[in-house]
Amino acid sequence: GTSLEIIPESTTGYSVFTRNSSSGNGGAIFAKENSTVYLENTLFIDNVAHDYGGAIYMYGSNDEGDVDLTITNAVFSGNIASEGKGGAIYSLINKVQRTNSVLENNQAKTNGNGSNGNGRGGAIDATDNTTDSHGSMFITNSEFTGNQAEGQGGAIYTNSASTPFFVDINIDENYEDDNGVAYYHDNVADN
Repeated sequence: GTSLEIIPESTTGYSVFTRNSSSGNGGAIFAKENSTVYLENTLFIDNVAHDYGGAIYMYGSNDEGDVDLTITNAVFSGNIASEGKGGAIYSLINKVQRTNSVLENNQAKTNGNGSNGNGRGGAIDATDNTTDSHGSMFITNSEFTGNQAEGQGGAIYTNSASTPFFVDINIDENYEDDNGVAYYHDNVADN
């Protein structure tokens, strides 16, 4: 598989992805099957994807147990999926870990009314299209503010077979539209 690791040279530095665009998926980063992406101290600002993942598009998982996308100390602001899903991040069948992140003013838009499935997950759309889930999402110490979805899930949308885990997150109260803060579709938790 392929591995991408982005870490600044100093602990006070940041890597910046700003005003990147894609006519397809992933405004700043596009990663597919058997890819591992590790991001530390990164800023994703005003990136645009025509389809899915305004800043990051991830599809396909690695070996069971391996994390596909790790994000630590990051800001995602003003990213747009203009006719798709996941204003900041779109993840399909991935294991995702996010720590110490701010997701603000990201948008998932659609030219339709959202019934085509687009416009979901203002900040994140984490989807697993299999019944034998290989994907998972762990989000800790993160903040969601002012994200918008023209479909479902103002901050987060998931229809994964595995339940996402949220620890110590802050979500603003401005998600009255978009079917609420987070929209979970067909989730099942095993005991």
